[in-house]
Formats: sequence, C-alpha cells, structure tokens
Amino acid sequence: MSTYQSRDELTDEQRATLERAALQVIGAREEAAAMIRAEMEPPPDMGWFGSPCHAKLPFPPYPPCGCRDYRGDGGPCTSPILVPDLGEGSLFPTRPCGHRPSQHVET
Repeated sequence: MSTYQSRDELTDEQRATLERAALQVIGAREEAAAMIRAEMEPPPDMGWFGSPCHAKLPFPPYPPCGCRDYRGDGGPCTSPILVPDLGEGSLFPTRPCGHRPSQHVET
C-alpha cells in the first residue's frame, strides 16, 4: 500500500478508487439524511449531511464553487451553480458544477 499523495501524483487506478470511495461517502450521507427526514424535519443548521463542493472556480478571485450538494452517478456533478459570466449581456448564468465526487468530500 502506498502513502497518500496529491491527486496529480495518483495512478489512474488510484484516482478511480478515490472517486468510488467518495461516491460511497456521499451515498451514506444521503441515506442518513433520508433516515432523519423520515422521522422529523431537521433544523436548518444540520447541514452536515450534505456534500458541498470544496473546489475553487478557475478564475480570479478564485471563489468557492458554491455547489451545496453533489448530484450525479460517479462522474462530474450535475448540480446547477451560478457563475458570473463576463460576456456581454449575461448576468450570472447557471452551469453544472462539474467537479468530481472527491471534491465534494472533505477529508
């Protein structure tokens, strides 16, 4: 077993394992949230069951992604986010988050 490295230094097999593991963590959080919602309305401050994105957007000032919860089947996140578009006539269009499951699991 190798020691943990940055994502850029992982092999394709190790990256695939990381993404599968992250998707399992996200699934467990969703299952736990469903159990609580079945019994009660959770207070708004119980946000720890979500899987928010921890990635930064690729333009200055590099704001956080803003995605509140991963949606997808193991590939890029499909949750819509608002992204400032600097093009003429566009004000804050929505786009899919597009980040990997592992970017939605804080470790």
